[in-house]
Amino acid sequence: MLDFAHMNEAMSEPLTFLVYTLGILGTSYHLANGLWTFTITWGLSLSRTSQRWLTAASMALFGLLFLVGINNMLGFLGRGVHL
Repeated sequence: MLDFAHMNEAMSEPLTFLVYTLGILGTSYHLANGLWTFTITWGLSLSRTSQRWLTAASMALFGLLFLVGINNMLGFLGRGVHL
């Protein structure tokens, strides 16, 4: 079973931190891109203007999810931002 101490030790290893960072990057992108593709494919966003807006919203979602994920990892090291 994983606990805080185990994750603290794991996040202290640069390779583990890198792998987790890449995983968060990939999942954040995959979710944002999937939602963008869903709205285009299902005809929820038809015009160029709505697609540009949706692109910006998807990028914002991707950035937000990535930052939250990285902040969570930094929290295991005692360096996360507490809101």
